[in-house]
Amino acid sequence: MDGISIRPWLETDSAVELTELLHRAYARLAAMNLRFWATHQSAEVTEKRIASGECFVAVADGVICGTILFRDASRTSGSPLYDRPDVAHQLSQRHPEQATRRRVSLSGEAPIDLHPAAS
Repeated sequence: MDGISIRPWLETDSAVELTELLHRAYARLAAMNLRFWATHQSAEVTEKRIASGECFVAVADGVICGTILFRDASRTSGSPLYDRPDVAHQLSQRHPEQATRRRVSLSGEAPIDLHPAAS
């Protein structure tokens, strides 16, 4: 293994493969009868979720081994948890210059900044 790289989701990536990865990652929770979306979602749901934000994937040896989806905090309105002033929207209101900045660190690696796609 040459290491892990992080890149944006590409149209050529497979939502079916990502869905299978999510099912494997959440299998232990599914076995406990915990019904998180990722325990049972379809590839079509994965595609819709990818389209709802900015999806990045971790890739090792050409295979997707991780994912993260960034969504604008303003899109979370209506959620009792996210509407709290001390949760999701606080960063975008107090520090708008950081609201679009993404910083990720892989175990032991120096953090890298992920920049959203140009609008």
